[in-house]
Amino acid sequence: MNLMLNLGEETAAMEVARRILAVVPAERQTAELLAGRLVARGALPEALAVIDRATQAGVASPPLAAEEAYLHMQRGDLPAALAAMERAVRLDPDNGELHTNFALLYLAAGDLGGAAHEIDAVARLAPDNPALPALRARLTPHRAP
Repeated sequence: MNLMLNLGEETAAMEVARRILAVVPAERQTAELLAGRLVARGALPEALAVIDRATQAGVASPPLAAEEAYLHMQRGDLPAALAAMERAVRLDPDNGELHTNFALLYLAAGDLGGAAHEIDAVARLAPDNPALPALRARLTPHRAP
């Protein structure tokens, strides 16, 4: 599949991925690849279906869980987005980017305690993260003096 992608045959590669997942729904790398390509093409419902099938088949993938969070956020389902991002962070607790995204979701939900916890994790795991000052600034106006 990667060769097909490198040759610019994205549509054919995606069809191969669909066929693989129809037979082996727990093929993590194929599910990640197909879901990512579908999101990039704006095929959000199909991407979510791929993620759901992989998850039901027992795939535990931080990238798939983070992609699922993005998809739920796009649909306006913040509780589902938070649950998916929580799963991603649980699967890869040392990933500063996941904690950054989790903090942003908490801020969107108005959960300042959750946001503060995730911002602290970002500061600990990725102190040079360029998003950290902006995250802290978004939280600061809400903290009591």
